[in-house]
Amino acid sequence: MVGGPVPSVGRRPATSPTGVHLAEPEAAPIRYKYVPAHMEEVTMLKRIPALITPDLLYSLALMGHGDRLAIVDDNYPAASRHERVHTVFGAGTLDVTRAVMALMPLDDFVEPAALRMVPDGDPGFRSPSHDDVEAELARCEGRLVRADPLERSAFYEVARGAFAVVHTSDARPFSCFLLTKGVVHAE
Repeated sequence: MVGGPVPSVGRRPATSPTGVHLAEPEAAPIRYKYVPAHMEEVTMLKRIPALITPDLLYSLALMGHGDRLAIVDDNYPAASRHERVHTVFGAGTLDVTRAVMALMPLDDFVEPAALRMVPDGDPGFRSPSHDDVEAELARCEGRLVRADPLERSAFYEVARGAFAVVHTSDARPFSCFLLTKGVVHAE
């Protein structure tokens, strides 16, 4: 099936409705790989960005207030450090952030609600991806949002507690972010 899910690790558990196996932590995690390049505008639901895979949508729905989502570049060791990894090929951290933020509010009770990876020993480092993602977060939230710097080693430790990881194809160094989910207010 072109553009559809292809399990890359493990077997498909019978108990999982979306392919993310949560019942047996000792089992190999299921990772689905999507190739969105030829399907950028294809979606079977209204207003769901095409980069949001079914499994990622499920993870975003499971997340509660205060849970963190890591959106990371292609150099980040996601598979060796995390169980719930969503790989989105052909998209960078900015595009994935835009898609995620169309569905998920950023926390406005805690500061910082966003963190960005910087090199060890260089907390003042800024990548163009940092500026791009901060601008997108501010646009989506309608308020000033700053992603605080977190040195690489500390980022790896804090990211271990992330609810899920979105592994992108972004080749820009240090294009890794942690976003804290906010409250979805009734309209």
